[in-house]
Amino acid sequence: MSARAEPEAPTEPPTSAPSFLSVLHRYARTGDWGFVFYRTTYTQNDETWSVVKDKLNSVIESTFDYYSNIEGIDEARQRWKLLWVEDPEIFNGMAVEGLAEHYRGTMEKLPSNYQHSVLFAVDEASARSILLADTNPEKMHKRPRLGDVIPFVIAMDDNLGLDEPRDDATAPEAGEEYSQADVFDDDDDLENWHGPFRAHPASIIDGIWTIVASQSMQMYEFAYAAHGNDDVWWDSYGGAWTLDDQGRYAERLFENAAQLRVEYREKKRATVPKGADQAEELR
Repeated sequence: MSARAEPEAPTEPPTSAPSFLSVLHRYARTGDWGFVFYRTTYTQNDETWSVVKDKLNSVIESTFDYYSNIEGIDEARQRWKLLWVEDPEIFNGMAVEGLAEHYRGTMEKLPSNYQHSVLFAVDEASARSILLADTNPEKMHKRPRLGDVIPFVIAMDDNLGLDEPRDDATAPEAGEEYSQADVFDDDDDLENWHGPFRAHPASIIDGIWTIVASQSMQMYEFAYAAHGNDDVWWDSYGGAWTLDDQGRYAERLFENAAQLRVEYREKKRATVPKGADQAEELR
């Protein structure tokens, strides 16, 4: 059987302005804009952490690269900045509920363009994913290949922890990697879901920021695809990238009709009694 081909992304530059640009002009016409990021991992030395931040910025700002031919993008890029919160004595291994609580307590002190309902964190696992991923900006807005390491950061709503405080028995130990499956497992209370979830950095500007700044959807409405799993959210339409236990893309790109028929026959043959299978072959 021939190898599957990867569908190519459009090569023509976009001709329409992205959604975030109109939202930016309406809600944040002046001043810096962006999100607050918490660092909760401190095992890296200064040089390695600098690489993490540089690669993360590259992935996030790949949105500007993609729309670079659109008027107004350069000005928007110059004003885009992340606000980092770092202190190993306070935030090392801090649970997501603690981060949200700290964020709520300091939000009024933030510049108005950073007072959002969503905050982000980089923990041990997400830092590793960023270091290992191929962060070439040209690849960030294409579907990944099977086996690619997918970079991600941790996103959460600022109301996380307010509705149902987490039982200490289920909370991770300091420094333990976050797992969405450990945090929330109640499909009957989805409207009270405030994350956290793993978000692809390239989806932050034109995806999460656009939704949050315009207040067009609640977190449970746009990030439902990442609810209850450790996959990486891409957007509210495309859903989430499926990962294996090594953090690599594991979802099939596509199946053509002929391949589906072959696999269906093989599956059917494996479930049919031997005598019946032979009779089928004689027909």
